[in-house]
Order: sequence, then C-alpha cells, then structure tokens
Amino acid sequence: MAHRVEGINPTILIQCREQIGLTLSEVEAKVPKIRDIEHGELKPTFKQIDALSALYSVPRWVFISDEIPAEYRFDRAIPAFRQFSHSGTATFGDARLRRVVARVERYRQLMLDLSEDVEDSGIFETDPPMIDKSEPADQAARKTIEWLAPPRPHLGFEEWRELIEQRGVFVFVTSKYRGWSNIDDLNLRGVSLYHDQLPVIIINDSDAKKAQSFTLFHELGHILRRENALDKWDGESSRTIERWCDAFAGSVLMPVSGVLAAVPARIDLDSINRVARSFKVSSYAMLVRFLQLGIVNRGSFYRMQNAILEDYAQQKLRLSRSEGGPTRNVPKEVLTQFGRMFTSVVFQAYNDREIGLHKTSTILGLKRPSQAMEVRALL
Repeated sequence: MAHRVEGINPTILIQCREQIGLTLSEVEAKVPKIRDIEHGELKPTFKQIDALSALYSVPRWVFISDEIPAEYRFDRAIPAFRQFSHSGTATFGDARLRRVVARVERYRQLMLDLSEDVEDSGIFETDPPMIDKSEPADQAARKTIEWLAPPRPHLGFEEWRELIEQRGVFVFVTSKYRGWSNIDDLNLRGVSLYHDQLPVIIINDSDAKKAQSFTLFHELGHILRRENALDKWDGESSRTIERWCDAFAGSVLMPVSGVLAAVPARIDLDSINRVARSFKVSSYAMLVRFLQLGIVNRGSFYRMQNAILEDYAQQKLRLSRSEGGPTRNVPKEVLTQFGRMFTSVVFQAYNDREIGLHKTSTILGLKRPSQAMEVRALL
C-alpha cells in the first residue's frame, strides 16, 4: 500500500498549477486523482508529489508551505515571467515554456550562488557595448564584434556561444529529446531574459545549428538593448524591434562587404545555399540578409522563403518517420544544453567540495555519477 503524505496545502497546489499555466485536465494525465487532492479529499502519495513537483517546477517542500516562497512565485521572482504573462502572448501560455523559463532562471541563480566563493569575483562581470535603442543595427553590430573579438570571421554556433558566454551571458539550449526542456513543436526561436548581471538566452534546439547562430545574435540584440523577449518562428519579422534584431544578427554574421562580394550572378536557392554555407549560416538567414540589403525583392523573397520552409517541414517529417538513428551521447548532450559556462561553475564547486558527486549529477540531470565524470572530461 502506497504511503500518503501528510500536511500538503491544497491551496498551494492550486496556485503552483495555475502559475505554471496547467489546467486540471492536463495534470490529470500524470496525476489522475489531482481533483480530489486539490479539494483536500485525498492525501497524495510520494510518487504523486514527485510528479507534481516536476510539473510545477518547484521543490516538494513548497507544497507544505502556508504560501508560495518568494523565490518560487515566478511572476515576482522573474521579471520576464511577469512581462510575458501579461503580454497576452499565446506561446507563453504553454506550460512547457513556462517551466523552461522558470527552471533556467533557477540555473542562473545557482551559478551566482556557487560562484560567490570563487576567487575571481568578477566571473560574470562584463563591459558590454553601450547600445542606444535608436542606434542603427549595423553600427551596434560593429561595436559587438569589437567586444566579442572573434579570432576569425564566420564562426560556427558553438564558437560564437563560447565567446558570448565568456562575456557573461548564460546561453541555454533546449533538448530535442523527451524531457522538461523539449519544446520542439512550439512556434519559438528563442528567448532573451535581461539581467544587469548574467543575462540569459534560451535557444530552441529544433533548428539546425546554422539557424541557431542567427537566433543567438537576434537574442543578444535584445540583451544589449536591455530587453526581455520571446521570438517566434513566423517568417519575416514585422515589429520594428524584431526587424532591428534581425538586422543586427545579419550584420554580425553576414557583414555587408562580405555578402556583396559573394553575391552570385544568378540568384536562386542553390546559389543562396552555397553562399550561406561559406558564412556558416542557414539558407533562410542568408535569404533574409539578401532582402535587407536589397539584393532580392519581396516577391522573390517570399517565393524562396516558402520553398525553404517547405523543405524544412519535409526534413522534420522524414526525421520523425525514421527509425533508429545515431546512438545518444548523453554527456555531450548535457554539455551542449548547459554550455561550458554553467558546467564549469558546477564542476568548480565540486572540485572545491562545495557540492558532492550526487548533487553534481542531480544538477546536470544525470542518473549516474559516472556520466557526470564523462561530462567533466569534455571540458
């Protein structure tokens, strides 16, 4: 017989469910007796409490509190959470995205907490370029390139990410596999969460790495403008701010002089693909850049955009129908998801004996401590 948990506060359960954006019907898929539990007619089992903790993105002890502790009242503890909730954005109504934002914000705070005793107290202190919101995107891009100081032009996603993290920005990549951070089917490119210290960028891993480079700099544009933002995959951006961030990303990754020198005599999808590969960006990003620079007109842009999006949809369909695939490399997936900044801070705390191996594994979402050691070997 399953043991029941005493002292659970039904009101807190309801508040935690509502703030994460879940309906009773949605929770019932994981905890069938949730209605009775919320009404105080049934005490939950430990297994049910674990399930609710994961669904609501709060630790189990919150459920016995008289009120939700301040750090887990997301609309107060996370400014962007409050902004997105009040914006009426349908995408943020999805509980999966709310969980991702809440959890990644906790990882950010964990980094700050773990690094308090590190000798280099300025680990997350940066001197970002001063970007005025009225400043032209190409001018802001030149300042940013000087700030990041890339060793060469045309870097890949992971190289750009590492440079940006070295400047004190936490970049988190969602997982394409099942789990709390899988949001592949959401209409979302990325999220920017501005903080004076250690701002956050979340990248949806449903896109190819070359496409993620563009999203990375689009979100960095928001961060440098000191903005929170949710950016959806809606084709051409219409809002002025989004057009500015697209132009900023294009100017960093595809500078005007380089693109103009690479323009082919005949412009079609094949030639755009070739130019995109030379810049290590996606074909769509290069097409957008061609439109920004007046190399293609809007009619050609929309025609080729539709072809690119259709090809992308077909690729995803073929992938979903395929069987097997490469063997998963969990330690590498963890490093890809959390990035070198977060992972290095966690292992520095482990090396300093601030946390044990079990805690290290738990933070990284690993079931076996041996996998944590494999992650450390990749650093």
